[in-house]
Amino acid sequence: MVSTIRTSAPGKLMLLGEHAVLHGSHCLVCAIDRRITVTLTPRPDAVVTITAGFGRYEGRLPELPDDECFRFVLAALRRHSDILPSGCDLVIDSDFPNVSGLGSSAAVTVAAIAAAFVWCDFSWSADVLHAASLAVIRDVQGTGAGADAAASTYGGLLDYCAEPISQRQVKHLPPIEVLYSGRKAHTTEVVAELEARRREDPHQIEAIFHAMDEGCGLAVNAGAAGDWQKFGEIINRNHELMTELGLSDTNLDSLVHDLQADPGISGAKLSGAGKGDCIVGIGQVENAEFAHERLGLQITRRGVEVA
Repeated sequence: MVSTIRTSAPGKLMLLGEHAVLHGSHCLVCAIDRRITVTLTPRPDAVVTITAGFGRYEGRLPELPDDECFRFVLAALRRHSDILPSGCDLVIDSDFPNVSGLGSSAAVTVAAIAAAFVWCDFSWSADVLHAASLAVIRDVQGTGAGADAAASTYGGLLDYCAEPISQRQVKHLPPIEVLYSGRKAHTTEVVAELEARRREDPHQIEAIFHAMDEGCGLAVNAGAAGDWQKFGEIINRNHELMTELGLSDTNLDSLVHDLQADPGISGAKLSGAGKGDCIVGIGQVENAEFAHERLGLQITRRGVEVA
């Protein structure tokens, strides 16, 4: 029997192009230096156990009854149940900060599928892993561009497009500061609300998406040159675009503006679906009396790894 397998994948932050990426536009997404680790130990029976800091699950192949806490891992196991030789024990460890918006669902999906592929001696590449992870995410959520899974798979700072799928690394990595807004955003609900608005007024929403797409192109050029001042200006403009989409409010704007006001920050915006989760700034805070807790995250080139 195969011995224990350990894989890990990084979380992510969206820098530019949220929502627009669901409609063929480009986005900029990055991997962060916090990871989820999956340890898989094969069993001699059909039982599957999953253990994490927030709970425990037990089921049997091939049915694997639903559990909201482990829905992405269970969907990954169900989708690949035809190649699994037996049940297994999975242990999930995370060094993410206890906040939302950092791509834990994509990271655990990527790490779990990579562990299954290694266990089954399945021939795979990063592109194959990303495609498999995106399929699972769409099984669970009903939609998804795959940007989160791309960051968890490839690492680095990616210029990503979902239609057709493409990704390329931005040459340089900016320093970042990340704040938690204090509230959890429910991505699927926010996406559904914006989609309803897009159907009512497609011209306005698609014009904003087009502006976001243009901003991504400019930011890729700025990143290639290491011009973080220009990059930050584009970030600031994209926060304005997210506000136009109704994804910010007075309290969130206040946090963004406090970060923008620091002399070491060239730009800041909401990151992700909006209406909560994280705020990302380009640069490093210089004000020793900065009033908000920073998460201490940085961008990493490390993607999925097999120990």
